[in-house]
Amino acid sequence: GRPPNSGVEATPPHIGSREPPHNPARIGAGHRSKCMLLCLLTALPMATFAHQPGQPRRRTIALLHGTAGSAKTLTIQLGPLLPKLQETWDVRFVEGPKLCAEDNPHVKTMRRFYGPSAELREYAEATADDRGWRTYN
Repeated sequence: GRPPNSGVEATPPHIGSREPPHNPARIGAGHRSKCMLLCLLTALPMATFAHQPGQPRRRTIALLHGTAGSAKTLTIQLGPLLPKLQETWDVRFVEGPKLCAEDNPHVKTMRRFYGPSAELREYAEATADDRGWRTYN
């Protein structure tokens, strides 16, 4: 059987924690799974609408990457799901306006998978609340 926590976290990761929040061997798969799950949860309710006469046949869906990501990294993470989605949807990637600082704890993980030259972005800078959970101001 599959392990009970196969790549999807029940609680947000702690910023600044010295202990890795995941097994490093599963970080890429877990991150990819979360992105795909977000895309599916966003797309599936809209995909159930039947075509109405006079309305455009294709709908547009906006895909947002996670912290320390980009349109390029999300395209890689989505793998074969993206071409299937593009068969019926106009896909638009929305990139974060800010480049991530190299001391961002998520940058180190993403660099392991996407290399030192990957442009890693974010929508807003994350801070930690009193519980150590990510918050955005």
